[in-house]
Amino acid sequence: MQMVDHHIPEKVVLHIDHAASPEHRKAFIERIEPILPHLNWRTHFFIVGEDPPGEMEFARQIIQALARFLASNPLVSFYVHPVIRIGPSDGTDSARWEEMLAEVRPFQQQAYEQQTEARLLILPIIDPAAGTADRYWMEAAQFFLERVAKPSIVLRGSAASERARRAAGREIRFYIEPDEQSGARGLIRQLWMNSAFEDLLERVRAGVTGGDLLSPCRTHRMIDQCSDQVYSCFHDWSIDRPLGTLEEISPSGAGIAGECRQEACAGCISRSLCSMADSLIANDRRAEGRKVHFELALAFSASGQHREAIEHAARAGDLASIDSDRAGALIIQGLCHLDLREFDEAERTLQEAAGGAEDPGLVSFHRGRVQFEWRDYIEALERFEEALASGSEAVPRVDLYYYMAVSHVHILEYREARPYLERWSQTGERRAPMLYYRGLCDIGEEQFESALAALQASEKAGPTRQEMGNVLFYSGYCLKELSRYAEAIPVLKRAAEFDPGEIAVFNLLGFCFYKSGRYAEAVGSFERAIGLDPRSAIDYANLARNLRELGRTDQAIAMYRKALSLDPNIGFARDQLQQLTDRSD
Repeated sequence: MQMVDHHIPEKVVLHIDHAASPEHRKAFIERIEPILPHLNWRTHFFIVGEDPPGEMEFARQIIQALARFLASNPLVSFYVHPVIRIGPSDGTDSARWEEMLAEVRPFQQQAYEQQTEARLLILPIIDPAAGTADRYWMEAAQFFLERVAKPSIVLRGSAASERARRAAGREIRFYIEPDEQSGARGLIRQLWMNSAFEDLLERVRAGVTGGDLLSPCRTHRMIDQCSDQVYSCFHDWSIDRPLGTLEEISPSGAGIAGECRQEACAGCISRSLCSMADSLIANDRRAEGRKVHFELALAFSASGQHREAIEHAARAGDLASIDSDRAGALIIQGLCHLDLREFDEAERTLQEAAGGAEDPGLVSFHRGRVQFEWRDYIEALERFEEALASGSEAVPRVDLYYYMAVSHVHILEYREARPYLERWSQTGERRAPMLYYRGLCDIGEEQFESALAALQASEKAGPTRQEMGNVLFYSGYCLKELSRYAEAIPVLKRAAEFDPGEIAVFNLLGFCFYKSGRYAEAVGSFERAIGLDPRSAIDYANLARNLRELGRTDQAIAMYRKALSLDPNIGFARDQLQQLTDRSD
């Protein structure tokens, strides 16, 4: 037997054809037997077909083949889940069930003698035919429970959950299928969903988080007798993308352990889990379901898949039993809406979360972020003040000081911004933006020398590319205010390289060229500004002034008229246009 590795299948679903002839049944089993040495040493087999009630012979033959393999491989264990379709009892069912369970007894005896776990377990899945009274499947379940063969029950239709509740207290697992006529494919879909859930639950319990939670699930294989194809997973079976035929794989068995082709695992996991609600409730697994959905929401959010995160957070909230758990799910939803710039939804969900949150201060902080992005800085400051007053250790202090300082700057409260800039500076983090906003406060208070020093220090501290454009622009602005036009020009040229779509950069650059007597270059800058905003009246007026200085009078008159047609209130444009037209007369 091979050692366990990531690609060795741990679960095999056999989709059998109950209408197959005895010869075809025998051939199918013979092709499966070479595969067995290449499976995990503790493999689960699910035997699923469209068998009519009472038809168990094919499943029993497969179990016999598995038992033969175990007899010569003492380190291997198999768990077999045959689907048993039942109808109203005719008195012969129990005899057939006893025959099937007889294959387990030698292994039970061995386990008893060696004080170990039995290496062959039969765990039937009871599938009542349409119209079968509940008492028949309950009797069947009791039969297997008494023989240490813990059963599962498939219940279909709109009343399935209620029927399961009536059987509460028994050691029975339920598969809840809303489609009354789904048959074997519907049951395989249920196995698919449950497999994904159990794998995720195991990962969550092991502390797996983030992107690792969305990685491929435990290796499993689908073997479809009807098509004679082998599939790497449930998803590939659903889209009919096989690994190969059973004929191709079974001679050596090696192909069964090949690497899975699972390019869409995250989406497959998400769809599977979102269909599990009824089964989770029926099996009294709400708490486990909530935990898995919650961790999935975090994982999808971290990977930028915010729609998926919102879906799983909502389901985690639906399964929550206490207010703090519901609030935690709402917080994730709110933050995802914020990242999607859906501010109304973000505020609504975060406000709802505030009532039950274990940390109201953190919720206030996030609500402040929503208002900040909404540019309601006064409301944002109220929320940030709440977060600060709460003393919450979960609120990131650097971010809080940033938002509070910048909010004050935006509403021109420079003196109020400074204490938060000072606290920010004491953290030693993100110095470049802190120095930038310190410079803006100095500009707001017309302290241009100190503003320039702060902005130059910000540039040296290593701002991001987007931040660099702003730092250079305001450095140029300070130099302009200090009448150091020649020094401002190279700084503003660099700003234009970082932010070529910002009209204010070209407007200011054109002004500095004009003040330096470099009129032709000023014309070029103002033309760039007009190219970015063809309705910028002031830039037409500035362009006209430089055209006049170059002696291009007719063009200057045309540009002054264009400026005044867009904004009649530009006084210098009206005066200079009058002078030029009087002179031409």
